[in-house]
Amino acid sequence: MVFQRTKMDAILWIRTTMARNGITFDQLHATGCFASPELLQHARVTVKYKDARGHAWDGMGSIPEWLQRARHARQSIDHFKVD
Repeated sequence: MVFQRTKMDAILWIRTTMARNGITFDQLHATGCFASPELLQHARVTVKYKDARGHAWDGMGSIPEWLQRARHARQSIDHFKVD
């Protein structure tokens, strides 16, 4: 089965990547990687920036592409700030 082979390859890749980076299952569990979908629904992210098309960003991590394009077009990031 092609699907079965792909699934096994993915599992092997995950385990190899974990071993290469020294990550344990306990560490993944502690960060919430195995949380149920019901618990994840309750973890709401606060939107700090939003555009007219509905793109949103919580201000964490890298600036999303839609906001980078706006900045390159000389729009202020404050224009997209949600009050």
